[in-house]
Amino acid sequence: MKARKIFLLLFILAFGTSVETAWHLRGHVRFDPLGWRVLGGRFYGPSFSFEESQTVPVPSGASVVVENSFGGVKLVKGGHGEVRVSLRKVVFLPTEGEARTVADRVKLRAVMDGATLRLSTNRGDLERNGSLGEAGLETHWEVAIPEDATAKVSNEHGSIDVRDVAGADVDGSFEPITIERIAGNAAVKGRHGDIHVSSVGGAVSLSGRHGDVLLTEVAGAANVDVEHGDVRAERTGRLSVGLKHGDLEVEGVRGDLEVRGEHSAAKVTDVSGNARVETSFDDVHVNRVTGDARVKTEHGSVEIRDVRGAVAVEAAFDGVTLRSIGGHADVKVEHGGVDAQGLAGGAVVQVSGDDVSIEGFRGGVRVQARRGSIRLAPDDPVTEPVTATTDHGGIAFGVPPGSRFELSAAARPGNVSVNLPGFVASESGASKVAGHVGQGGGAVTLEAQHGDVTVETRAPSASKRD
Repeated sequence: MKARKIFLLLFILAFGTSVETAWHLRGHVRFDPLGWRVLGGRFYGPSFSFEESQTVPVPSGASVVVENSFGGVKLVKGGHGEVRVSLRKVVFLPTEGEARTVADRVKLRAVMDGATLRLSTNRGDLERNGSLGEAGLETHWEVAIPEDATAKVSNEHGSIDVRDVAGADVDGSFEPITIERIAGNAAVKGRHGDIHVSSVGGAVSLSGRHGDVLLTEVAGAANVDVEHGDVRAERTGRLSVGLKHGDLEVEGVRGDLEVRGEHSAAKVTDVSGNARVETSFDDVHVNRVTGDARVKTEHGSVEIRDVRGAVAVEAAFDGVTLRSIGGHADVKVEHGGVDAQGLAGGAVVQVSGDDVSIEGFRGGVRVQARRGSIRLAPDDPVTEPVTATTDHGGIAFGVPPGSRFELSAAARPGNVSVNLPGFVASESGASKVAGHVGQGGGAVTLEAQHGDVTVETRAPSASKRD
């Protein structure tokens, strides 16, 4: 018993030590090709700030590169032909005198390399020779550059804020990244922090890990690749999104949209081109697409509304809802049903495991169901071919006045009921009925196994409701 108590005491002490260590090291570890690294110094307790500034002349269209290890970097629009640099050195030590000694060792480096100005410090040298001692050091940059200059920022551990420049290329981690009002292109790579990009005159290339992304007002094409974070994109050019373990909201794409997701929900609104969405384990909502819409998902529902072009859907383990589709609809669902209204270009539907309801359609329709019933209610008079087959389910066909078609209906086992004004039967039995309504028109074939078939008149106005 005594040994167990000693073991328990040692375990508690070890656990407390590990928690204390994690608390002091929080946010100051990183992983690079050499493995896990702990940033040197103590980043808690008393701290003191010291500033250094410099102005550097640069040619027109220069490139400004900032390299930083720990601290924030901010780039803003400055005067023509010069770069104004303000470096704030924050030193964590018990007294101001000790902190000043360390701060004096940290030097701002501004090196012109052709048309490129490189800004950095000698921090790496000080870490290697031990001159920082036990001091924690943050270096915070505020740099004013000409509006015709491009900015490139690499920051290992700190925020990045770039605004009002010609172009931006940033790489940061562990803090937010903000990019605003960029005249040309913007490239962003972030880890463990949110990313906000807005008002970009050119194209955007964005990669994010473990943080949310907000992308707005992009004139050019945007390519986004995000893992473990949500994405919202508003008013962009052509948009391509790769997303894992996060949700997507898109509103306003001038051009085509392509989404490749895993374990991700997708909500898409207002696409002026074609929309293609592929994801899994969550729902897909697509609304208002000028071109065609294609959706493929597993373990998630699909809802598509107001598409002028054609629609193609492949889904599994949930249902599909379609509303107001201008072109042809091609739908395949495993272990789910289909609820459709307003299909103007006809449809081909294959379903297993649930029911099919298509109301207010025009054009030819072919439906095949397994283990589910079928309900068809066209909006206009039927003149195009209609085929519906199901096993273990019934078929209900509502026929608007003025329709013209040849009918063949069978139910085995089951009953067939036809109640249409002007219907002329060529064969009439309990389980099979054939004949025609009007002259000409397409063939209507209804076949049910283990279910009944019902054909009767319906009012077309009923299909207008949403």
